[in-house]
Amino acid sequence: MNKNIKSILFEKYFESEKIGVLIISDWKMLYMNDSFKELSKLFGLNVDKISPLDIYRNYNKYLMENSELIELKGLIDHIKIFNHSNTGTNAFFKDIMEFNGRYLEFNFEGLIIEDKKYYFITVLDMTNEIKLLDYKYLSISKKISELSFKELSKANFDSRKIYIKIFNLLKDFNIVAEMVVATLKNDNQIHIEFGIIDKINLSGKIYDRKSKSLTAYVIDKNKKIYIPNSLDYVLPDGYKIHHVGDAKPYSVFGVPLRDENNKAYGAILYERPNIHNFSKLELTLLDEVTYAIQSVIRFSKLYGELHREKERYYEMSIKDHLTKAYNRTFMEEYLKKSYEKIKRYDEDIVLSFIDIDNFKMINDKFGHDYGDMCLTIFSEAVFENIRESDIFTRYGGDEFVIIFPNTTMKKASNVMRRIRKVLNKLEEPIEISYGIMKINKNITLKDNINRVDKLMYEMKRIKNTGTK
Repeated sequence: MNKNIKSILFEKYFESEKIGVLIISDWKMLYMNDSFKELSKLFGLNVDKISPLDIYRNYNKYLMENSELIELKGLIDHIKIFNHSNTGTNAFFKDIMEFNGRYLEFNFEGLIIEDKKYYFITVLDMTNEIKLLDYKYLSISKKISELSFKELSKANFDSRKIYIKIFNLLKDFNIVAEMVVATLKNDNQIHIEFGIIDKINLSGKIYDRKSKSLTAYVIDKNKKIYIPNSLDYVLPDGYKIHHVGDAKPYSVFGVPLRDENNKAYGAILYERPNIHNFSKLELTLLDEVTYAIQSVIRFSKLYGELHREKERYYEMSIKDHLTKAYNRTFMEEYLKKSYEKIKRYDEDIVLSFIDIDNFKMINDKFGHDYGDMCLTIFSEAVFENIRESDIFTRYGGDEFVIIFPNTTMKKASNVMRRIRKVLNKLEEPIEISYGIMKINKNITLKDNINRVDKLMYEMKRIKNTGTK
């Protein structure tokens, strides 16, 4: 194609799109269109009179005359870095800046073509788009607040469900394509609370903090980081970007999760395919999203602590503090429910009533501390021989009851003999007497307990008299 035709098409395209274009090489302007000239007036410059190259070389001078030019510092710095770089790598910069109520998007690409450096700068008026985005982001923030409140209000609160909904919301609005929420576990491990990278689910996985990953970097350094291109970005101090799935360029925004003392206890990574794919406004929104997720994590932690405290108090209310056996109140409630099941479904439940022989004499002779020790040793022997589903309760004093659900008399009797054998082999043997029987659904629950109690006294009588 004829060079003149290419030039006409090139200029026509950019002029019609209202994109300001400036191309420089060897510190000479190769191309500058009318849109660039017009848009430069919005930030107080007339490039027909002042060369953009002069502005670059004397930036501080022009900054003193026009303070709004401070917005261009990031762009100027990236041009300087590329200009003085000898690494042979390309450079990229993208940002949206506000000038006199207008929002301009600046793009800079430093390209090396045939050992020659080219500087491509484009400017686009994004004011109308930004206003639409503001409304869009306001909608997103509102929806995140609503769904967080809704989930946090549930009795069966599940933080992962909130992460999934926030991620899907951000994905639907095309804000992120991948996201990772990670927290520290035991200071040495990084636990992925929620993670979707390249359609791979990382939720629940645990990584060594010493692996020096990007997540570890954000936590260890306790600072945000924006990575415009994950393939060529080099992290300091030996940290590395590990790609999950296929290695391809991603834009990544890493934000630390901090506690009330500003100490990092986790990190969130927001990711999008392709380079320089987050705008400044989007990063601001993601900062707000981070605060929402941080609130969820804090609530989750508080919820967990309250739940554990509730469990602890519940355990205290239903268990004997000395023997760790269930108390009589719990036993009676459990038996009531079990008794109803027996009548409905004809299930087998075996009951054993146990008494420590001569316990009063032990207390009188050796003291109550020794007596308490005997009760503890006896209880440990029981716990070691019964199943998790069996219910061991302290009926009162030195009397105990074991409930064997879904068990035959033979199996339950074998367990009782094992317990007795263990206690007899102790350096200071503990003697017990017990009654054992299958609960009879044809008599009342109280009568069942009285009957198994009598069987225990029958064993005690036989031992004392030596008769059957």
